[in-house]
Amino acid sequence: MSVGLATLVRCSKASNARHVWNFFEKLSAIPRPSKHEAQVVEFLRHFAQERGLRVCEDDVGNVAIHRPGQHGGEDQPPVIVQGHIDMVTEKEPIRTDFDFFTDPIELQVVEGRHIPVTLCVDGGGGQEEQMEDMQETDLWVKANGTTLGADNGIGVAMALALLDDSELPTPPLECVFTVDEETGLTGAFQLDPAALELTAGSIINLDTEEWGVVYNGCAGGGTVNLCLPLATTESALSSSGNWLRALLRVGGLRGGHSGVNIGEHRGNAVKICAEATAHLFDQRRHSSDKAQSQLQVEDSVRLVAIDGGLMHNAIPRDCVAVLDVEVDAWSRVQADLEAYVSSYLSPAFHTAEQHMVVQLEPLVPASGGGGGDDGGEDDVVGAPPLTEASARNLLDLLTLVPNGPLKLSHWARDAFGDPLVETSNNLASVETRVAVGSDCVADASSPPSSTSPPPRQLDVVTSARSFYGEAVEDVNKQVARIAARVGATAEVRDAYPAWTPAADSPIVALAAEVGQVDCVFVRARVPGWGISPPPTLSNNWPRLLIAN
Repeated sequence: MSVGLATLVRCSKASNARHVWNFFEKLSAIPRPSKHEAQVVEFLRHFAQERGLRVCEDDVGNVAIHRPGQHGGEDQPPVIVQGHIDMVTEKEPIRTDFDFFTDPIELQVVEGRHIPVTLCVDGGGGQEEQMEDMQETDLWVKANGTTLGADNGIGVAMALALLDDSELPTPPLECVFTVDEETGLTGAFQLDPAALELTAGSIINLDTEEWGVVYNGCAGGGTVNLCLPLATTESALSSSGNWLRALLRVGGLRGGHSGVNIGEHRGNAVKICAEATAHLFDQRRHSSDKAQSQLQVEDSVRLVAIDGGLMHNAIPRDCVAVLDVEVDAWSRVQADLEAYVSSYLSPAFHTAEQHMVVQLEPLVPASGGGGGDDGGEDDVVGAPPLTEASARNLLDLLTLVPNGPLKLSHWARDAFGDPLVETSNNLASVETRVAVGSDCVADASSPPSSTSPPPRQLDVVTSARSFYGEAVEDVNKQVARIAARVGATAEVRDAYPAWTPAADSPIVALAAEVGQVDCVFVRARVPGWGISPPPTLSNNWPRLLIAN
């Protein structure tokens, strides 16, 4: 543990917070979607040149700005300060006017937000520490109908404030700004220490979310892309009004980060939608003759498509299944769903998902010919329903794929003494689409005929995490085996490595927080410790550090 690193950690806590927010405001004015960070890179070049600081870049687009030590830190070992410059780009449906590639983030300050705070109080006299709950009112920064980009804009702003402060005693700084973290960790994976002229043996990573929590490790992870060929009925449903096209909607869920919030057992909209649809399929089975013991299948519900989820690292909040329901069975099918929700889903999620909505609503009468599907624009409104076999394969795949916490640690505990999630899997997204030029469907490369519906496919993304790389591999292999049982292909993507917790790490005694995924890759290329001390984030809203 170098004296220079300890000094930097202590002094960073006392640095001028207004300076940090000034840089965050400037950064928020620069469009920076993942893989499109050129404007931010130019901003960093100009920042360094204005201050006479050395700037280096590698082939993937990462930037390093070097500043010598000052005010007693000149001879101390150098320290890397690292964050990523891209951001997640999601917006509310009403913000159709907003373009992440050209528009600045519209910052807002929310006043009077009550923040629950838990303090650990020394019991005194040898008594155990006790937890006290209190409330404090703060100012919070948010964005107008879009993601804010605090991940990791606030970390980048902190690094720039350090570089810009000529009065702060620091060791030599090597501030590294990586690209494309949110969609593949590209900058961290392909970081070139030689091109960036990195020499430090210690690193402070500025990308995490909780204040006052010590991290001693980081889960690794990897994704699996599944593709299931789907067969549709050749003959269209009758257009005489015997069938209704309907939407089974699941929404109002809390969502969240698949690493941070997975242990809270929040609802996964894709999983819930698939299980509710499977329930309606199962309810079709009935005995048409009480004298018969043989159950028969009533063809009253058919599946057309299912779509939900956006990002591999987000728990899906919304999902929609497109169904065809026989008019005569509509009331019964609705009643079946309502009973399923009231007797199972609502009590099962209880306070975890108080605003969950699961409902069936008519869309339009199903029409014939697969109208709207021309092999190009994917239009599920006019698409023919799936065959019984394809519908079953789809539902089996989505209901059998593991989701949520899979194993709790036997030894790692959080601040409250509860076991941490050791291994998890997120059923991240699902999309039904026309299979044009797809390797998943054998005849997808051939143009569909005018008399038959085009081939379709289901795309699914899952994301596993664990303290142990072997566990990630095991989960991904399990997903691949399930896919194979229903005729789907599985592409296991390269995993990012785990930073397995080390209880005896010397930096834990010093750092307020330790480690995030970016830090793992940089540490692999620059030997040393890695820590992470950023501000509070709550649903991606950073707590304003400026005093009232």
